[in-house]
Amino acid sequence: MNIVYMNGGLGNQMFQYIFFRWLEINSGEKCVIDNAPFYLDNVPHNGYELDRIFNLKPPMISDYFDKDVWQYIIDNRKSKMGGIVQQLANNGLPIVLVVEKGAINVEFDGPVIVVNEAKDVPFKFANNHIYYHGYWITTSPLNSIRRTIEREFIFPKIVDELNKKYADLIEKSINPVAIHIRRGDMAKLGWSCQPEHFRKGIFFSENNWRPDKYFLFSDDLDWCNKMSNELGLDTINHKLIIVNGNNGENAYRDMQLMTMCHHRISDHSSFSLMAAMLCQYPNKEEFFNWKTQV
Repeated sequence: MNIVYMNGGLGNQMFQYIFFRWLEINSGEKCVIDNAPFYLDNVPHNGYELDRIFNLKPPMISDYFDKDVWQYIIDNRKSKMGGIVQQLANNGLPIVLVVEKGAINVEFDGPVIVVNEAKDVPFKFANNHIYYHGYWITTSPLNSIRRTIEREFIFPKIVDELNKKYADLIEKSINPVAIHIRRGDMAKLGWSCQPEHFRKGIFFSENNWRPDKYFLFSDDLDWCNKMSNELGLDTINHKLIIVNGNNGENAYRDMQLMTMCHHRISDHSSFSLMAAMLCQYPNKEEFFNWKTQV
């Protein structure tokens, strides 16, 4: 059995799900999701979202245990007595841990294989089960199963008036550009792009894409307003639409609207990159500092 770790917000979950489906299709092995992080205290963002948004129901490792046993496993996890892979090994399951280079929050005293990216992962390892811990924020798995993923990642139809208005504005625009500025936990960790990145992106867009409208998406619009000059937003204020109102469980609507824009000036965020990857515009272009291509 292959077990794929899943955690974080919507962007993370979508990349990890793509890796899971790629692994399932190419390995020929039974694959399940480790959904334990969504049972812990203070689960970030909106918890597990792929079922609610896309009606995706991959096999979960929690389904393999009776409720009382699963609760025991979660209690052990909360009390720092080991994650799923360690607990399985402690109970005699032969298992090897495959870790994406740079991944964090994993401890295991058994055999560990570190890989640079998804294409390097082993599908089988002797007679062991394999636990895959990583974020797999790359296009390589998607490119080989793109049609499958595009059939499965279908956003719900927009029915509310606010987002219908935004969607209509995007559809009627000439070369609409989405600007995604991610703050929150990313900013606290120092992972958000600096204002200069967006200023350069707007300059590039004005000289290359020449849109008639920009659409600003952010989880901290107040900060964007205060930093308008540094971000370069002042230079496009006459054609800037601020997208507001998609909070909490409706935050995914921002990603949906971003996919409708022809081009994107993106932050260092899985949410940004996933919007770029799901965009169907044939001549789409992105301005961001990811090393991978979409």
